[in-house]
Amino acid sequence: MFYGVFANLTKDKNAEFSSGVVSLIKKLGQDAEVFTEVSAISEKRYGAVIPIGGDGTVLSVATVCVKCKIPLFPINLGTLGYLASAERGNYEAAVTALVKGEVVKDGRCYLHIEQNGEDNAALNEVVVGRGQPSKLLKTR
Repeated sequence: MFYGVFANLTKDKNAEFSSGVVSLIKKLGQDAEVFTEVSAISEKRYGAVIPIGGDGTVLSVATVCVKCKIPLFPINLGTLGYLASAERGNYEAAVTALVKGEVVKDGRCYLHIEQNGEDNAALNEVVVGRGQPSKLLKTR
């Protein structure tokens, strides 16, 4: 299988962690590459995509992967990581299990959204609003 490892360069400086994931996959006898643009997902024929970053990274990658029917195996480098399959500390065992076919697929429900004739998918939530979008404020 050919794996795409998506590096969020904000979380993974110079894609060093992502490159380590690719090296591990190749050591296990499969092919993989690092990419940093979400548009590459629809251009390549990945068997699975491994987003490296936080939940925001997973959500942005998932939007494209659902359209291409490509499974995700996220590794969390962010804060919360509730959408992740693995964390920085256990990624080697998790990626090894993935490559060896020892993981169980966990189907997620997606919301299908059609707006102005354009189809979209959402993994987590959809915001319906009008006018200017709201902004989050940090308070003390």
